[in-house]
Amino acid sequence: MRFQTFEQAKAFYNRYAGFGIKNGQTNGRNKYIQCTREGEHTSNVPEAERQRLNNSKRCRCRARVRLKKKNDNTWVIEDIKFEHTHQLLLSPSMLVFLHSHKTFDPTVLEYVKFLQFKNLKHIQIMSIISGSIGGTRFMGVHGRDLINEKARNKREDDVNDVGKLITFFSEMKAANDNFFFDLQIDDSNSIKNIFWANASCRGAYEDFGDCVTFDTTYKTNQYNMPLGVFVGVNHHLQSTIFACALVRDESEESFEWLFRTFLKCMKGKQPTIILTDQCPAMATTIPKVFLHALHKLCRWHITKKYKIPLKELYKIYLTFKQEFRAILNWPLMPTEFEQAWHQLVDKYNLHNNKMIVQMWHDRKDWISAYFKEVFCARMTSTQRSESMNAILKRGYLAKHIKLNLHRFVEEVNNCIQDRRMKEHEKTMASLAPLQTRTFYGFEHQLSKVYTRAVFNEFQDQLKKSTLFGVMESKEHHPHYLVQFRNPPQEFAWSQHEFKVEANPEEGRYTCECMLWEHTGLFCHHIIALLEHLRVDRIPEKYILNRYIKDAHSKATFDRTDYKTMATDGCSFVYKQNEKGQGDIEQLQRVILPPPISKTKGSGNQDKCNDMGAKNKSSGKTKKSVPKKYVPVPHVEPQRDQNGMPQGSRTCSTCGVKDGHNSRTCKQKKKPVLDTAKPRTVRQRFCKMCNTAGHKITSCPKLEVALQIIAKKKARKQNNTQPKYKSESDQEEEYDDEEEEYGDDDDQDGEDEEEENMDLEESSNEEENDDNAEETPPPPEPARQLRRSQRKK
Repeated sequence: MRFQTFEQAKAFYNRYAGFGIKNGQTNGRNKYIQCTREGEHTSNVPEAERQRLNNSKRCRCRARVRLKKKNDNTWVIEDIKFEHTHQLLLSPSMLVFLHSHKTFDPTVLEYVKFLQFKNLKHIQIMSIISGSIGGTRFMGVHGRDLINEKARNKREDDVNDVGKLITFFSEMKAANDNFFFDLQIDDSNSIKNIFWANASCRGAYEDFGDCVTFDTTYKTNQYNMPLGVFVGVNHHLQSTIFACALVRDESEESFEWLFRTFLKCMKGKQPTIILTDQCPAMATTIPKVFLHALHKLCRWHITKKYKIPLKELYKIYLTFKQEFRAILNWPLMPTEFEQAWHQLVDKYNLHNNKMIVQMWHDRKDWISAYFKEVFCARMTSTQRSESMNAILKRGYLAKHIKLNLHRFVEEVNNCIQDRRMKEHEKTMASLAPLQTRTFYGFEHQLSKVYTRAVFNEFQDQLKKSTLFGVMESKEHHPHYLVQFRNPPQEFAWSQHEFKVEANPEEGRYTCECMLWEHTGLFCHHIIALLEHLRVDRIPEKYILNRYIKDAHSKATFDRTDYKTMATDGCSFVYKQNEKGQGDIEQLQRVILPPPISKTKGSGNQDKCNDMGAKNKSSGKTKKSVPKKYVPVPHVEPQRDQNGMPQGSRTCSTCGVKDGHNSRTCKQKKKPVLDTAKPRTVRQRFCKMCNTAGHKITSCPKLEVALQIIAKKKARKQNNTQPKYKSESDQEEEYDDEEEEYGDDDDQDGEDEEEENMDLEESSNEEENDDNAEETPPPPEPARQLRRSQRKK
């Protein structure tokens, strides 16, 4: 056989071979292709010092093929040896384990790379690839090859990691100049700390940056740099990201650089309160940087720190857990809290418990009763930061893969974009009118301005307010006392009467619990008083801008941080529209020809327009409106030598596009009648005997049937009944009444026919015997026979 190149010859031999092949010796114009198991392995390492337990598969196999290059640069098979000294493969599916039979499809490898950097596990990638092509046997490679390919992709991706990170930041900066990032370099010219904030994050801080929680998490990247996330709450009561940072260590120097960079990014705007964990470095740095912010500790971290001692107390005292959590969650004042705490300690004799003593010592840093006058947007812990860290780890930062810097930042950016989509989803849901549960005017007022999540929270407070009773204070006129209708007796502090000041004329409402000052939402006590006073509207100063639907209406800069171009080169507007906003010439390229028209007519445009207007006025037809109209320039039709327009129709008779069809074609042949062929006449068939040549009115058997009917009627008159009644006899009984009212002429005719019945009966029986093979159809009912006789 002759081949153009040596590679073609090798590919041909490889397809034939059920074994591995490799290039052999080269001798002048001759080249050899040998089996991979040819020769014999010689080891230079002693058997006792071998580290790998796998033995060589070479067994002196002599199977080979010799190719010779001719003068015309083609290759010809000169010699071939088929004998093997080993067993061949048992199944074709085992060929993928031979290097010469592996096929690395570039499309599959690119898809594997995409799935790899989407943090999918190896078994998931194998399942997706094999499922998309019909099974693992069609992949051309096995699982170990893909593992090696993924390791190669990881090594290539780690090259120039910092440069790729700065490139990503530059692209985000180019998409929107309000994107902010900063890097801190140490003395060895290595990255120490990284800070970045999207334009949408900076916009969220501008609207909801009065309360901030900050927490760090570990083991999220291959450099083991802690991730710090600044988190707040938006107008849908969702967690929103303000900024992100990667720090080398949790030292005072790193936190000071981080917090100052945060203020620089947010144009010097300081939060009202910042919640963190019990990190000593943060406790020292925050008062230096955030001069006007109140630093408080997270209540969740405090209880988590003493999780094991608390569990022991829960097991020893069954009611301790309920009372302890009630003291933490109840809206008490500092005096009531301290009183309730002392009662709890005295009840369970916990004066010498180190945990209780330490929690009491740090009570002003984490108990909300001591900073109720400070607005915290319903956040008393860093639980929102913890939940955001959990979202990042579970959905974007896989545990089984340690991402490099630029991949890590890209995944965090994807999380930010997904959080924005969640916010947009809630914004669209809040556009619909909200359902109210009562007919109070203030509830109807808040349903128009609050978002759905905030209004649901208000309705829960409205429902719980029915548990309270309102009494007017005797000492001060504008003050009222609000108390539980049925307070629990086991808690003495639950019987407290909350003082509420209300002045509907001046629009002033304050409560002793200070829940509105702390969260921005009315407490149960004020809502109960609003119901008691039948207040119709709430003053606008009690409706905070951070809770309304139009919280983002006062944006001062562009907050879009997505890329304007997709990976395929299409713009964002094009992706949203079905056709896009391309050039008119590009639109004409993708426009398809119209479907075959079903309209029948001469093609007169004026006539069609008149008919369409007439049908439209009559309301009989509906005008079909296309989804989108794309203007197409008018094209002048081509004309022939006679000046006639050449349409797009093709005549089925002559096959020419000349503006006519097969009906108007001049070459159409007229049909020729064959006069020699006799004309076929349609024959009639009788309904009585099913015989051609006559009809039922002239059928000879009709008279016979009528005679039989008349004879049976005569038997009835003589009171002689036959032993067996046929179906025709039963039908005659139903027609007796009709016969009584028959005409006299018909009755006389029946009498005349009855006289001749006996004479013709014998002859009819002989005819029936002769025609037994051709059984006639059953006669018609007697009623129809009677009517046909009357017509005669």
